[in-house]
Amino acid sequence: MKYYLIAIAAIALSFTACKSDSSNAQQEAEAATEAAATDAGAAAANYKFPDLEGKQWLLTEFEYQGNRIRPVLNSVITVKIVGDKATGSGGCNEFSAKATIQEGGKISFAELSKTNQRCTQLMTQETWVLELLETAQAYQAQLALLELNSPKGKLTFRHAGN
Repeated sequence: MKYYLIAIAAIALSFTACKSDSSNAQQEAEAATEAAATDAGAAAANYKFPDLEGKQWLLTEFEYQGNRIRPVLNSVITVKIVGDKATGSGGCNEFSAKATIQEGGKISFAELSKTNQRCTQLMTQETWVLELLETAQAYQAQLALLELNSPKGKLTFRHAGN
């Protein structure tokens, strides 16, 4: 009987310890989430256009001269704008450009430069995407979506998560 009571006491203590550990883990997770939200809020506060800047955007589709097109061969086409700089990938080559963002959804890109890789079956797509980027005049950013509009078409991105 004595050993039986000791076993029950040991089990009760282990449940209490587990509850305490999970409670501490939950508190630590909540603190980490709060810190991350604070960091994200602080980072967003550093941007003049936080709905657009500082985020990695992944191209989901584009419209070029009236044709809707999805990226081919699972190519990854991205853009990230921070201040007056835009960087990203055209699906084959990395690029950088000067970005100008204005109130009222106006945007433009200039001085675009890119690496010189040749990727079979991706070069036409990359040429079109970069042409749309260079001629973009307006943007709309809503939650996780970004649209860049050009006289020749439109680029549609989703937030890729940083």
